[in-house]
Amino acid sequence: ILARLEQAGMPVPPAFVLTPPEAALLTRLPTPPQATVLHAEIELAYRHLSEQRGSGLVAVRAAGPQEDGHAASFAGQYETRLNVSGLDALLDAIVSCARSGQSEHLRAYQQALAPQAQSAPGVIVQAMVEPEAAGVLFTVHPITGNDRFLLIEAVPGLGEALASGQDTPARLTFSRSGEAHTLIATERLPAHFRPAGFWKPLLRMAQEIETLLGGPQDIEWAYAEGQFWILQACPISVKPVAEPPPDYALWTRANIGEVLAGVVTPLTWSTFIHVVRQAEDPRQSPRPSEMAQRFSGRAYMRRQALWDSYAHIWGIRPQVVLGRGIGCDLSPDAER
Repeated sequence: ILARLEQAGMPVPPAFVLTPPEAALLTRLPTPPQATVLHAEIELAYRHLSEQRGSGLVAVRAAGPQEDGHAASFAGQYETRLNVSGLDALLDAIVSCARSGQSEHLRAYQQALAPQAQSAPGVIVQAMVEPEAAGVLFTVHPITGNDRFLLIEAVPGLGEALASGQDTPARLTFSRSGEAHTLIATERLPAHFRPAGFWKPLLRMAQEIETLLGGPQDIEWAYAEGQFWILQACPISVKPVAEPPPDYALWTRANIGEVLAGVVTPLTWSTFIHVVRQAEDPRQSPRPSEMAQRFSGRAYMRRQALWDSYAHIWGIRPQVVLGRGIGCDLSPDAER
């Protein structure tokens, strides 16, 4: 994908790639003779990359052939090394990234979501840029799937803090009409942050990438050296479907709204439900994980299931627990 973007004239930092078989060759012990030839080719490509950029700093990351599929994205499952310098450090980073395809957490992820996928990754070696800011851009709204909006998330410096969850990003939502973009909402925006017009080149490139690659995209970007750079683009594999509002006579946000306040992302929801399933007693009926559901990104509990979970306990009045204990409005016409 990066090669296609570069050929289309997008500002992509120069890079070279090791195919999955080449990357796997470097991980074998004892080292096979063919690896010596591959080492020489890597040294030549690295030297050329360093001369192009005037710096030997590179980013090294594994990329699996099954990433960004419809069943699983494999996001964050492979290793990435940043600010790698020198041939020895580069070879070590390549081997480490290639071996991340054999990690236990990746195998568990694959077994749960994509058991037929091939996990052996290739490795991308890309020239580092030293960004003033970096982040991601979604060409459709990642929660609602609405294609009338583009959403930018940004952090100062390297985007690794955003990808790892260590930093909470500033968020800007733009509406689009043709090639025009209007800033309509911001979250956690510092006072010194860039004005809306600053983002226009990135928004324009994002729409061009979406057209070139044939669908909604999740784009990694960085701002350095006075321009935006495109670091990666991948399809938004599952476009959320707009859901009808819940029947408030059947569902309530009482109690769960305190735990999962506001809009809940698909990743947070899947993690929450997984943790609940691990903790619940399989003999319990109804099970807590079966009592909850998302509507338009917000978490709700099934009223009747809440009632039934207390109805069998001697001496407990469900209407008291639900009404006074967790604040559930039990009137037939109860609303949000």
